Amino acid sequence: GQLLLEYQQDKDDRDCKIAGWTKTIVTDDGIELKAFLLNTQRRGSAIFKNIPNLETYDILIPFYMDKEKWNYSAYSFKEDIYIPGFCFKGVKFNGHPKAAGCQSKEFLFG
Repeated sequence: GQLLLEYQQDKDDRDCKIAGWTKTIVTDDGIELKAFLLNTQRRGSAIFKNIPNLETYDILIPFYMDKEKWNYSAYSFKEDIYIPGFCFKGVKFNGHPKAAGCQSKEFLFG
């Protein structure tokens, strides 16, 4: 089990370096958030564990495109961030206070 966990964390770390980036995103309500966006089909907040300066991000968003739509998850470790209800281009995130998701026809963060 431990060997598999280490392998997966190494893969997540590589993915964050290759397919992730920092961007300031703005909700439809005008709230500015420092985000780390990651193009991956993996889910779970653990994929972001080793990002440098993780504590400076308001929101962490892994996303991918399937054949018809964009799929997003969102995570936050900050106490003052409540993800459900955040809207981007009219698309609302739903779920738990610190972990939520949504889908859209167009990319929300371009």
